[in-house]
Amino acid sequence: MINSFPITPGLYIAQRERDVVLIRITGQYPRLILGKGIDITTFICSGGIKEVDKETLSSIALNSSEWSFRCLPSIEMSVFPKTTFRPDGIIEIDPDTTNAIRTYYYRLSQQGVPYTDIMRALADKHNITMEQVRQLINQFDKEAC
Repeated sequence: MINSFPITPGLYIAQRERDVVLIRITGQYPRLILGKGIDITTFICSGGIKEVDKETLSSIALNSSEWSFRCLPSIEMSVFPKTTFRPDGIIEIDPDTTNAIRTYYYRLSQQGVPYTDIMRALADKHNITMEQVRQLINQFDKEAC
C-alpha cells in the first residue's frame, strides 16, 4: 500500500475512507497522467458500474496524501492496444508511446539522420500517419525551445 501518489504507471486501487476507485496511471515519472477510473464503491453498494467523476479524480491528483494506493501488478498491460481510433480517423497516442517517439526522434536527429527519413522511420515503427509524425515533431521542437 502506498500513501502518496504512485511514481510508476499502472493500474491502481485508490481508497479514501469509503471511496474506492480503480484508476489507470500512464506516462513516465515525473510526468504521470491520471486517466479515467471506475467507481468501485458504486459497484460494491449497488452492483452498478459508474465512471469516476471529475471531482474525485481531482481529489486524487491534488490531495493524494488523503488517499492510499494499491498497485495491481498481476494484470499484464502490454496485451492492450496502445492506440485508440477516433471517428475522424486520427489515431490517439498514449503518453508512453509519445515518450518513446520523442526519445527515438531525438536520438535520430542527434545522429544527423535527415528529417524525411526520421518521419518515415517513426511512422513505420509506431504505425501512425505521416501527418501525426509531423505534428508530434513540431510539438517536440516547441517544447524544446
